[in-house]
Amino acid sequence: PFTLSDATSFIDSMARSAPLTPGEWFQFAVVEKASGDLAGDVAIRRNDEDPSHLTLGFTLARRFWGRGLATEAVGAVLEHAVALTGATKVAADALATNEPSIRLLERLGFTHVGTDERVEQIDGVWHDLVQFELTPPQPPPAIGAVLAGGASTRMGEPKALVEIGGVTMFEHVTSAVAAAGLDIDVSGTGPTPPHDHPVVPDDDRHAGPAAGVAALLAHAGGRPVFVTAVDQPYVSPSTIRRLLTLEPGAPAVIPLDDGTLQVACAAYRPDFAEALAKTPHEPLRTGAERVAHVVEPPWWRAWGEDGRSWRSLDTPESVASALDALGPPIRGA
Repeated sequence: PFTLSDATSFIDSMARSAPLTPGEWFQFAVVEKASGDLAGDVAIRRNDEDPSHLTLGFTLARRFWGRGLATEAVGAVLEHAVALTGATKVAADALATNEPSIRLLERLGFTHVGTDERVEQIDGVWHDLVQFELTPPQPPPAIGAVLAGGASTRMGEPKALVEIGGVTMFEHVTSAVAAAGLDIDVSGTGPTPPHDHPVVPDDDRHAGPAAGVAALLAHAGGRPVFVTAVDQPYVSPSTIRRLLTLEPGAPAVIPLDDGTLQVACAAYRPDFAEALAKTPHEPLRTGAERVAHVVEPPWWRAWGEDGRSWRSLDTPESVASALDALGPPIRGA
């Protein structure tokens, strides 16, 4: 028993809610493309105690059964939610008599992990609840690349050597990349503190950051590359991991802030090298605009990013402003 006003109020509440907020269910509408009719929903709840664990649910109106809509919709929402959250476990359940839902979960890779007996009574009959879990595949190992830059006239010294809170920007950035679990390469030959990371010279067929990204992808041997600039000491390990897991088929995954693609805080995959090779004289941002998956502000805010990861500190004034607003970066956090 659910009235029309109840349904309208519920849909309005979902429209005002943020997807994947820990502890809250969020229901995505399932719409049949051909008719535009509402067919059902797919629900996701993110665990508030462990945000890497998700719970999945789904409902489909009877007249849409047997046409593959549920499998398509649940699979799409599942892929999106796992990529956005970096989930390591997804739970779901179905009544033991609901064979189509059980087969759907099995098709998506879920495995049976238990059964609760006599959980729900329908028309006087008690039903068991079958529990399933999925362990999503983890993203391939990636390279974390630091664009070292060179001498900075506006900063008065090489940016890699500028200290914030007694620690150089180079050390802040490399600590964040290491905390994200990545191997580290250094792009370019700009002055840096002593380190033992591989140094990858720029590809001279390109200019600017594109030269570094092209060389890094060639050096990575088929592995994805996360790129960050040395003057972005507030880069977050969480954001690094999120950008690497989003939209696995996209040649690049790049956040958008204030209408600008943040190409120096982005994930690049092997296919992006082909896009660069076709237009060797274009700026990196121009090539990225054609092929990248753009992460809009509502999505990067959903995982706790506030834009600090790509906040560039290229003058003494910008350093002072960042320290006043954010305090010193916490190494590896």
